[in-house]
Parts: sequence; structure tokens; C-alpha cells
Amino acid sequence: MIRWEEPFERAAEKLFERWGRKIYGNKIEKLEAQLKRIQSPKTARESYILAWKQGLEALFFGTVLLSLAVVASVGKPKAEERYQMKRPSYGEGNLETEVEALVEGESERLAVPITVKERQYTQKELSELFAAYEERLPELILGDNKSLDQVRSPLSLPDTLENGAISVSWYLEPSNYMNDQGEFEEEPPEEGSLVELCAILKYQEKEQEYRFFAKLYPREKTSEERLGQRLAEEAAREEERDPTAGEVLLPEEIDGKKIQWMTPGTPIVPLGAALLFVMIWYLLTKDEKKLKEKLEFRRRQMIMDYPMILYKMSMLLGAGMTIQGAFRKIAFHYKETRGNELHYAYEEMLNACYQMEKGTGEAAAYENFGQNCQDLRYIKFGSMLSQNLKKGSKGLSELLMREASLGMEERRNLARRMGEEAGVKLLLPMMLMLVLVMVILIVPSVLAF
Repeated sequence: MIRWEEPFERAAEKLFERWGRKIYGNKIEKLEAQLKRIQSPKTARESYILAWKQGLEALFFGTVLLSLAVVASVGKPKAEERYQMKRPSYGEGNLETEVEALVEGESERLAVPITVKERQYTQKELSELFAAYEERLPELILGDNKSLDQVRSPLSLPDTLENGAISVSWYLEPSNYMNDQGEFEEEPPEEGSLVELCAILKYQEKEQEYRFFAKLYPREKTSEERLGQRLAEEAAREEERDPTAGEVLLPEEIDGKKIQWMTPGTPIVPLGAALLFVMIWYLLTKDEKKLKEKLEFRRRQMIMDYPMILYKMSMLLGAGMTIQGAFRKIAFHYKETRGNELHYAYEEMLNACYQMEKGTGEAAAYENFGQNCQDLRYIKFGSMLSQNLKKGSKGLSELLMREASLGMEERRNLARRMGEEAGVKLLLPMMLMLVLVMVILIVPSVLAF
């Protein structure tokens, strides 16, 4: 340990002994157990004291640095010194700030707002600057062009110079080929077009006008573009050869090379690939989608059947039947009357009956019935039947009736949701019918005018 750290460690130990238990409470024991779990050589007390020591060190040195900063900021200037503020350079805009002033004899500082305007050119500096731009400006606007004698790409016409201190206005004559931003509006002729550029530089009230010329040419075309242009020109000549003809014969060759003309159509390969992708995706997902739909149908059907099964079970138990007798009667009555309509809950009841016939214990069969249904309601129902085998069916009828009432409430909620979903599905056809009716009514009225 470094010697200057010793006072901070002693202070941290005293503070921890005095306030540690009150601040941390049971956290000390929890930290001790965690440190033992990771086999740390440090104890909880040592960890907390180290943290407090570092905090005291940060507090001390931070306070010292802050005090020095405050002293430096309030230091009095010498009598012969004057407070200076740096003026913003040309084009940087005005500086708005607030400084504090301490007047001799006053105890409080005064906040004084000050606006420092940007530095301005002298008349001599401005004249020299404008004279320099007379030579520099034609080079500044070239952009990707080599000279103004052959301009094939856009010019770079700035609207300000010297960081915005000098504004520039551009005028071109003629203006149909290029705008005041230096961008082409129309393609110049092959022989080129001479354009006069006028730049007006303005600084406050002083203006200076510069005029120079540039010759605009069409941009350089690729070999494919040039060939396409020649083909278009040849086709235009063939079209103008006989305006009275019913058909136009396109040229058969160019530069001794045969031409094969065709009408552009839908690209076969991308369209075919897209259709193939859609078909593969459909084939891979259709079975999964059907399975999800069947599982959802099964879940909803079992919710709808649940209260009815419990009502039947409760009534049969109340009539004096045993649990197994009532269970079997409900299952086999369904088997006799089901026809082509399949109800999954009753099918699982039949499976449970078949298990009991094969020797499975009655309690285990009821438990398996609930698990096979994979629904918490039926798991609870199976557990109720299994548990009441030992206690007897006394009170089970009333318990089933209460459970059936809860199931009926869930059934009503499900029916309400299914109705809302059906309404949403019918919304699109109804909107289409509304649009169709509006078209039938509006179109004749529009055509009548």
C-alpha cells in the first residue's frame, strides 16, 4: 500500500465500523457467502472497506481539483490587463454570449449579454479578394471537366464563397441547356453550344460581376449507348421513308452485322424463379399450416365440449352411477351416435375405456385421459376423477357442476371471439361489394356528362 493511501484506509475502516451494519444490513452476510462460493480470498468487510477507501480518495481529489478550477475562474486580472474576446472569422456569423462582470465596490457579479459580430473585410482586402476571384472562379467551377472549352459533365457553381461571407448569384445565357446549379437540363447538340456565365459576387453592399464563356457538349457515351443511338437513327430513317405504308421495316444490319429485333416482354427467368420459390415455399409450409389449423380446431372443440361432459358426468353421478359407469356411458353413447362428426374429447374418453378393458388401472386411465387431451381443463378433470376413487363419489357431483359452470363461461367467451373473427373475415368481401355498388352508381353518372 502506498503511504498516502493509509489515511483514506483508516478513515474507511472507522466509517464502516460505525455505519456499515446500518447501511448494508444482511447484505454483508450475503456477500460473504457469495465470495466463499467463488473462493475469493477477500472477505465482505475487506471488499466494502476497499470500496469506501476508493470513494474517499475520489471525493478528496475531486474536491481539490474543483476548488482549483473555481479559484482559477474567479482570479482577478491585473489592473493593466483588459478582458479580450476573440471575434468570429469571416463568414462564421455573429457570436452571442454572456460574460460576468465584477465592478469595484460591488459584491455581486453582473451577467452581461454581448454580441460580437464576425470580422469584416477592409476595402483593400475586399478589392484584392474580388480581383483574385476573377482568375480563380473559372477554375473553381470546373467540377469533373478539364476546361470550360469542353464541358461534358455538370459544373460546380457555388452559391457562397469564403465560408459564406460572400454570396454568389449565377445567370446563364442561353439557360435551356444548364440551370444555375450547374446541372444539365437538356442535352446539347453534338457540335456543342456556347453558353455565357454571369457570376455576381456580393459582400454586404459591394457587388462585383464576372462574365466568362463555356462550351457545352453532350456527355461521353459508352459504346453500347452510341450503338443504340445509331440504331434509333436508322430506325427513324426507315420510318420516314414511306409514311403512307401500313408497316415499317426496321434495318436488317448495321456495319455489316445482322440485327435481330424483338419486342421486350416479361423476363422469363426471374418470373419463373419467383414462381418456383413461391411453389416450394407453399409445398413446405402447407402441411404445417393445416396441422396448426387442425390443432386450433381441436383446442376450440374441446373447450366447447368440456362443460357438456361435466354436466353429463354430474347428472349420472347424481343418479347413483359409479364414476367408471358414468364415464363409460358417456363415452359409448357418443360412439353410438357420433356418425361422421368427430369430437376429440369423447374420442379420448373412449381410449381411456379401452385402456381399462385391457387392464390399465382406473385411476391411471383417468390420469392418462387428462394428459392425452393436452388441456389443463381435462387434466384437472382427470385428476378429480382419479382422486375421488379413493374418497368415493360423494361431493364429486357438486364439484363437477361448479367446474362446468366455469367451463360454460369460457365457452361463451370463445363463441364471442369466434363471432368477431368471422366478422373480420367478412369485412373484405363486404368492402369489395360496397366498392362495386359505388362503381355501378357513379360510372353511369360520370359518363352522362
